Amino acid sequence: MKKNKLERIKNILICPQCGKINLKYTNNIVCASCKNVYSYNEMSYNFLNAEIIEYGKVRKTANISAHNYDSVALDIITKHANGLVLDNGCGLRNTYYNNVVNFEIVDYPTTDVLGIGERLPFKDNSFDALFSLNVLEHIRKPFESSAEMLRVLKPGGELYVVAPFLQPFHGYPDHYYNMSSRGLENLFENKINIIGKGVPKSGMPISALNWILNSYAKGLPPKTRGKFLKLRLE
Repeated sequence: MKKNKLERIKNILICPQCGKINLKYTNNIVCASCKNVYSYNEMSYNFLNAEIIEYGKVRKTANISAHNYDSVALDIITKHANGLVLDNGCGLRNTYYNNVVNFEIVDYPTTDVLGIGERLPFKDNSFDALFSLNVLEHIRKPFESSAEMLRVLKPGGELYVVAPFLQPFHGYPDHYYNMSSRGLENLFENKINIIGKGVPKSGMPISALNWILNSYAKGLPPKTRGKFLKLRLE
């Protein structure tokens, strides 16, 4: 499946630095226009060269981000079974789909293309749908990333974006911004038709409170922690 997908998306790949499609595949990927060099193997295309790493301030991480798709994402994947969906900042996926291009800064086994959200290595109007699920808070330049998403999305394509408002700091490998619903809208306002917005179950305040209180408890001495965890909020 991976081999077939990598061959299928080869013709939509571009140089993330000059934006040209003039890529030559030898032992490496060489942009014939700006002479930048990238790499690839049978598992992925890697556009994280030194310049891109510096621009995105990409740091190595031992953290593993892995989540299952919710019902909204699964419906979109099914709807575009014969098209292409970009999972922008996919993490490690438990299920590998033929029609989903897994884009990441981490070379997980399910990663198809490595790069940064501010410089997507894909042609304009390449994808029928695009996911950005709990990713924008980890990107240094979210306005650049949102513009890139719209650039690679086909006219009339579907964009599904989730970003946290109440979550504590969590680095994968870093954490820059939490967003209110208005802040998230502001990244795309007047550029796309927003057909719906809301708060998923995982984004309800109880999830953040649970996270915060458990983190707090871990910092307490064992005896005090035991007492604290037996308290009730009434």
